[in-house]
Amino acid sequence: MTAAIAAKPRSYRWPAIIVGLLVAHVVLMMWAVFKATSDPNFVVIPNYYDKAVNWDKEQARIAASDKLGWKAEVIVDATADALNRRNVTVNLVDAAGAPVSVESIQVDGYHDADASHPFTLKLTQRAPGVFTAQLPAIRVGFCQFNIQAKLGSLEFVQTWRQYVQPAQTK
Repeated sequence: MTAAIAAKPRSYRWPAIIVGLLVAHVVLMMWAVFKATSDPNFVVIPNYYDKAVNWDKEQARIAASDKLGWKAEVIVDATADALNRRNVTVNLVDAAGAPVSVESIQVDGYHDADASHPFTLKLTQRAPGVFTAQLPAIRVGFCQFNIQAKLGSLEFVQTWRQYVQPAQTK
């Protein structure tokens, strides 16, 4: 029997499908990494590791501040100047509602949609417990204000979230 064994044609279909799926996976992962690292609204909190390590100390600081009974309120003016800056008023009162005059007060903050551009407000005392500053031009939406005030050895800290309405021009 000298019958020739018929040669099977080689099929490259399955190896091509496997290679195609692997290439598609690599391309998809490269696109995902690009999207994740190029988002301008993604921000890593400065000193996040130190903040995590000192979390217990920060909680004790907040608890000591809460024992003071002080309250702060942030008011963002609805009208804006030509540069889209707004007046911000911080009212600071004690547990009885009396205004508190402090040695120093600082407000740091950021807009939720633009956290990569934080701001620090330079506050001026207008009356006992009333402090004002100019808020730089920001978007409409939620802002976070981190208030820190000191009076001698007393330290007050509070986080205030405020929705900033669309500005009305003066």
